[in-house]
Amino acid sequence: TLFMVANLRTRSYEVIDGPFPEDCPNHDISSVQVVPNRPGEIVYVLNRSFYDELGECRKRHDLVHLNLNTGVENVLLIDW
Repeated sequence: TLFMVANLRTRSYEVIDGPFPEDCPNHDISSVQVVPNRPGEIVYVLNRSFYDELGECRKRHDLVHLNLNTGVENVLLIDW
């Protein structure tokens, strides 16, 4: 299994030939879009797995705006 770990701030990535590193946070990015007419900004979907208060595994999807120049991230939408 191959995984790609991307650092959006430095615009770098690393391909890892499984298993996934244990110290990596439990989230993944499923899509990335460039913001039209703003080359230093992107919007991406961040998927997070977590256990709720009942101990059930849940997934959350956040739509996040990232300014690559300042590093500021803003969650625009949270979908449970």
